[in-house]
Amino acid sequence: MATALVAALKRKDPTAFEQLITQHGTMVFRVALRLMGRPEEAEDVLQEALLTVYEKIQTFDERSALTTWLYRIVVNTALMRLRAKARVPEDLLDTQGPHFTEEGHHAREVAEWALPPEDALLRQEARSVLQQEIAGLPELYRAVFTTMR
Repeated sequence: MATALVAALKRKDPTAFEQLITQHGTMVFRVALRLMGRPEEAEDVLQEALLTVYEKIQTFDERSALTTWLYRIVVNTALMRLRAKARVPEDLLDTQGPHFTEEGHHAREVAEWALPPEDALLRQEARSVLQQEIAGLPELYRAVFTTMR
């Protein structure tokens, strides 16, 4: 069944894309929603991912399942969007930075940022244990976990 669908997709058969959406659209949307958090953004990711499938179906070599390939495209599309959203324009950084008096002193008192040594050590140990546990997860779960942080 999947082989016939892939062959039809490679022929750019419009009914094959309808079948693809019918069979896998819900799964793809749920993955996008989990990563993006908002239905509107998940719909955009879904649309972009389906366009990628349409454009790149010839590169699908069928060594993996079609659902695996779709999942990877959706995750990559969502991650690219999340990275783009995370970038802060440089012109906004100046307005949010520290303010100084005419003498060059901070306009407000600066809080001490350094952690006490015990807290820093506890955080380092916790981070180490967490990274070891994450490394033990299957790759699929590692990818989702690291994007959700």
